[in-house]
This record gives sequence, structure tokens and C-alpha cells, in this order.
Amino acid sequence: MEWFESISQSKSKEQVGFSAVVIWSIWNARNNREFQGRSKSVEEVASKISGFWERWRKVRHEAFGSPLPSRHGGAANSSIMPTLNLFTNLPLDSVIASDILRDATKTVSKIIGKPESYVMILLNGGVPIAFGGSEEPAAYGELISIGGLGPDVNGKLSSTIADILQTKLSIDSSRFYIKFYDVQRSFFGFNGSTF
Repeated sequence: MEWFESISQSKSKEQVGFSAVVIWSIWNARNNREFQGRSKSVEEVASKISGFWERWRKVRHEAFGSPLPSRHGGAANSSIMPTLNLFTNLPLDSVIASDILRDATKTVSKIIGKPESYVMILLNGGVPIAFGGSEEPAAYGELISIGGLGPDVNGKLSSTIADILQTKLSIDSSRFYIKFYDVQRSFFGFNGSTF
């Protein structure tokens, strides 16, 4: 156990937690093979480790509101990578678009708890949209994130983004839908790979 004590003293809580998940998962797979005759491939054990780690991260974030640690320990850098895609039937000039991009970036960053450098906002103006049979000003949004979403966070995001659209484009909040996607790492690509 000296080796684990040295890890726990020299690493962050998240790194120690990840190490414990890896060790436990390997030990569990070994015991299942030795005592129950159930053997798992390396890929199956790795998948189990990933699943346990994702659940631990989510529970920790929901319980303590702390930034989600990455799979490799430490604060997650681009592990959440929230992306907000907004569509409106109104044309956008570059000044208004820049204001919305700036305000939406700050909003998503603050509410999800990620640095602005990890947030991507896409703004699409002049998109044909009919809402309730009317082509009056309307908007639709999709926010995609690896973790960080939940009922409270989604409600705050919906309200604040609706306020931005009301202030900048005079789109009434009753003419704005937003859909939230909490996706798995393997469904989000970046830098020629997936998370």
C-alpha cells in the first residue's frame, strides 16, 4: 500500500479518485475471473472504468457544484466543451451578432462553470422558422455538453439565453425553444479524435 500512499500524497483528489477507480475495476475483473469464471477483455474493463469515472464525475458535480474533473484527473479542460447553436428567422448584422456571441459565451461559461475558452457559440440568422403557424420573430437553440447539464442548470440557461435574445433581437421568450443534449464523450469529436 505504500505505492498508493505515495500517489495520494503527490496527486490531486481527482487523480487519486481516478487511480482508485482503475485499481478497483482491475481487481474486480480479476476476482470475477478467478472466483466466478467470468473473464472480461481489456476493452470491457476499460469501458467499465470509463463508466464508473463518468458517474463519479457527475455525482461530484451535482453534489458539490464543483468543476467536473477530467477522466485523467485535475479540472476538466476541454472535457465538457459546451456548444450552443442558435437559429433565428431574423437577419443579423455583425454588431448584434458579436454582442450575442459575447453574451452567450459568458452565460454558458458562468452557468455550466467552464472557462470561456471551452465554449463554442454558433449563431444562424435569417433561417426560415414558423412557430405556432406564425413567422413572427422566433428562435431555436441546442446546447450540447459532456456533463454539466441538469434540471437547475438547464432552467438557468434557458432563462438567461431567452433574456439575451429578448434584449438583443426583441424575440419574446414564448417564441424560443432550446433543447439540451448531455452526450457521452465518444459522441463528441475534437482535434481529430473524440473525448
